Amino acid sequence: MLFSTLFALTAAASALAVPVSNFTRCDSHISHDDRQMVEAQFAIDHAAVLANETSRRAITPISPSLRRVVHVVWHIIQESTALTGGAITEDTVRQSISTMNTHYSGSTFYFVLDSITRTTNADWFRFAREDRAEGTAMKRALHSGDEKVLNVYSTGVTYPTIGYST
Repeated sequence: MLFSTLFALTAAASALAVPVSNFTRCDSHISHDDRQMVEAQFAIDHAAVLANETSRRAITPISPSLRRVVHVVWHIIQESTALTGGAITEDTVRQSISTMNTHYSGSTFYFVLDSITRTTNADWFRFAREDRAEGTAMKRALHSGDEKVLNVYSTGVTYPTIGYST
C-alpha cells in the first residue's frame, strides 16, 4: 500500500511539476529504499508502455475494482478575487482533475477531488515556490491529510501550469 501511495504521489507530482531554473529540492522526503522501489516500478511500467507504443488509446482501461484512488485537495492561493489575481474557478480545477484522469487512464490511478480551498495572500501568490520560505510556510499552513492525500497548490508563480503538488 505504501508503494502504491508513493508511486501515485510521485507520478502526480511529476505530471504537475513546474520547471524552475534554480530548483534545489522539494519538501517531500522518502527513504532511499522507497525511492529505489518507486524507480524500479517506474522502469517496469515505462518499459511496458514503450512495448505498447501504438498509442495511449491502445492501452486497455483498468477495471474500477483495481483502481488506486488518489484523494486530492486543491489549494487556490490568490492575490485578489479577480481572475487576474489568481482566483481560478472551481470548474477549472474540476477540468484539471478530469484531465489527470484522462492522462492516467491506462494506469491504476484515479484522482478524486476531495476539496478546494481558497486563500488570499499576496506574498504566497507572488513568491511561494519550492525554493523559497514563502512556499514552505504556505505548505505548512495549508497542507491537508496524510501522505496519501495529494495537495495541489495554484499560485502566481506556477505559470504556465495551473499548480504544483506535494
